[in-house]
Amino acid sequence: MMRRFVANAILTLLLGAFSVAALVGFGRVSAPTPRVLPIEGVQAPNYGQVHHGIVESELRTDLEAFNASGGRFTGSSGLEQAGHHIRRTLRDAGFQILEQPVKVVVPVTRYARLLDENGSPIAGIELYPLLPNAYRTVTTPPGGLTGKIHRGERGMARDFDGIDLEGQFVLLPEGRPWDTVAGMGVAAVFYFERHGVDVDPKWPHHHDKSLNVPRFLLRGPVDVLSERTVTVDAHVDFVERVVHNIMGVLEPKTDDGSLPSEAVVLTAHYDAHSYAPDLAPGANQSAGAVALLNVARHLARQRA
Repeated sequence: MMRRFVANAILTLLLGAFSVAALVGFGRVSAPTPRVLPIEGVQAPNYGQVHHGIVESELRTDLEAFNASGGRFTGSSGLEQAGHHIRRTLRDAGFQILEQPVKVVVPVTRYARLLDENGSPIAGIELYPLLPNAYRTVTTPPGGLTGKIHRGERGMARDFDGIDLEGQFVLLPEGRPWDTVAGMGVAAVFYFERHGVDVDPKWPHHHDKSLNVPRFLLRGPVDVLSERTVTVDAHVDFVERVVHNIMGVLEPKTDDGSLPSEAVVLTAHYDAHSYAPDLAPGANQSAGAVALLNVARHLARQRA
């Protein structure tokens, strides 16, 4: 009986393996054959020439232009300034410029300030609201929130053993979670930058739930804030702004003036994202747009 069971099991495995192999083989045989469509009326670009023509000096020109625009959060004035550079670059290269306006709703900081016991701004400290929690912007009640700042390191309950955080403030290194201290009743959470330490991109700096826990990034001598009573006063609104998709169209020069039936589309985003919308220089995020502008210049030189 056992021998027959083992024989049937082996036969079943063999049939299963054969079926899988047959399906894989059929998929490969029946897969569509890649086909390169013939180019009619235009020449193929010399991609090697494009590759060798893009040098550091040209890349740096565009990088510095984006850097000069400051933050490029969606809907910001810095984004519009970067758009002017893109339009000018493409137009100078011979592209026809088309634009598509798009309405977006973005958080806009009206004001954000940190005040001392006398109601005066604390010297050297800059305050930047973080992204909203869903529809709940980083806005304090009229007159602000007042409390004592307690510094932690991990954002865990053991950082504040014996301390009642209800209605108080917490100061944490950026990248640390804030869920635990929010559950302990803090009125607001402050973060400070750790120079030389990369923040985990998966850091849950905001939630897709309308939690009323204002969070801020501080810049400046934060060490003087520990155990100090301060007032944070901030107002952030959702505002409708118009942004633009910018398209540069390069029509090839043909002998008979006709246009090909197909087009190559290259795309890149030129805005920047940040957990602190007022601080979105997007150095790394500008790489795509910079590369695209340089490719566009060199393709324009091979317009035929």
